[in-house]
Amino acid sequence: MAVNLDASGIGQLALKLGLVGEDQVRECLIELDDPKGPAEDMIRALERKRYLSSFQGNKIRKGDLEGYFLGGYRLLYKIASGSFGRVYRGDDPRTGQVVAIKVLRNKWTMDKQKIDLFEREGKLGMTIRHPNIVSVLAVNQDSQTGQYFIVMDFIEGGNLRDLLQIRKKLDFDEALRYMEECAQGLAYSHMRGLTHRDIKPTNILIAAANGQAKLVDYGLAEISAGSAVYLQRQTDRDEDVAVDRTVDYAGLEKATNQKPGDVRSDIFFLGCVLFECVTGQPLMPVTKDRQVRMSPRRYQEVEDTLRKVGPSLGVPPPVMSLLGKMVAYEPSQRFQNPTELVEAIQACRVEMGRGNLMADRSRAVRKPFTSSNPTKR
Repeated sequence: MAVNLDASGIGQLALKLGLVGEDQVRECLIELDDPKGPAEDMIRALERKRYLSSFQGNKIRKGDLEGYFLGGYRLLYKIASGSFGRVYRGDDPRTGQVVAIKVLRNKWTMDKQKIDLFEREGKLGMTIRHPNIVSVLAVNQDSQTGQYFIVMDFIEGGNLRDLLQIRKKLDFDEALRYMEECAQGLAYSHMRGLTHRDIKPTNILIAAANGQAKLVDYGLAEISAGSAVYLQRQTDRDEDVAVDRTVDYAGLEKATNQKPGDVRSDIFFLGCVLFECVTGQPLMPVTKDRQVRMSPRRYQEVEDTLRKVGPSLGVPPPVMSLLGKMVAYEPSQRFQNPTELVEAIQACRVEMGRGNLMADRSRAVRKPFTSSNPTKR
């Protein structure tokens, strides 16, 4: 419905909706000095003082009376949107804790399979606690709206895709540090029988506070020890379903005759992320064509592509060696578990550090000597 209220009416509406307090409404009305003034002036005043978020302000402008809270959490603004759900920044009005809230799209709320997948995502996330994995705090269904949602730690910052779009590529030590932290998270979850199964730049968050990498979205993780749930067995060709997120994993494992849930698949795709981080280019051609993504040739060519273009793009031998073992087509030729990968990344960082030190010393030796006080002849 359209908003047909004055400034005072908007303040009372925001108060009734539980978005602001009486003191905040009074403060804005005093500042406006006209309680009968335009509704827009009041909304802008509340937004300017950050008593309302722009997300909330826009909903009030449209006359929305619902959709501000979910399971007691207040929705502040939308962070991301995908085919399966939307993610909001929110908070708990009772404690002030800032959280991320992932909400299942309404069109899936009548689909038991999608609901089961969504709830499984939340329950899996609640079983793992690690500095390099985003923690899931709760999974629930809102009693009033019927919407399903997952509450997670909010990570101030952005994902690795955002970072690469700004900087194009990363220096080697920074990229290796992120990969080491991701591998630490994978090692922790692997010890508990879980694999990630959706490793890509958007699922690696970089915390602004300390630059730490954190894996997010274990939603399609597989129980490694003989899970009966094979998410890729479905034949649904609709791109707008959750299972399509793991089509690359399905393609790789089908091509190499491996069961789903193989942790070496996570290692392969983490290698693809590392290559993109240090070169600014994807290691595999980007395509939405499902048949192409399922083609064995797509994965068989990765090693040749690495050997051909890696050195020309400035990838040094230690990183080439590391990448070669991460993205080997044959699973037996890859690192066999994330713990091995962590150790290899650490060794690579040490070797790269020595190389940089030697290069610095070499430059210092070659630098011509100049004196500010030359000996007079």
